Amino acid sequence: MKMQITAIDDKPEKFIKEGVTHFTKRINYYIPCELTLLKSPANTNNLSTEEIKKAESQKLQKAIKKGQYIIVLDEKGTEMNSRTFSSFIDAQIHKGTKSINIIIGGAHGLHSTIYNRADKQLSLSKFTLSHRLARLIICEQIYRALTLLHNHPYHKE
Repeated sequence: MKMQITAIDDKPEKFIKEGVTHFTKRINYYIPCELTLLKSPANTNNLSTEEIKKAESQKLQKAIKKGQYIIVLDEKGTEMNSRTFSSFIDAQIHKGTKSINIIIGGAHGLHSTIYNRADKQLSLSKFTLSHRLARLIICEQIYRALTLLHNHPYHKE
């Protein structure tokens, strides 16, 4: 199975970039993982929030490959703990899912076209998180899930 994380972000902060790089390297030890950062649409100053989300969704849709299982991060999505998420990943592997693409919208969230395309909505927390911080957290949780599946001692209880 392959993992892809697709996000809208023009200017990731250094600590986010370093953290995401750290965890994607670790994920790649277990499964191929690709990070796709898409630039926000240009000239959005005069656009409404809905128009910005629609423009971003057009970019996101182009990054979705045929046959991918799509997960969108959303505060209203299903909440899981780390073990449950690990079991979910394991179930996808056993179902023969070849690729999972985790979609993270920009600062305004996601457009309905992306939600309609999604196979699953996942919440990282009841807190509202910045889209950049969400990217770092999901990378760490993917790594944690894979270490649980491989009985690596990273996860402590």
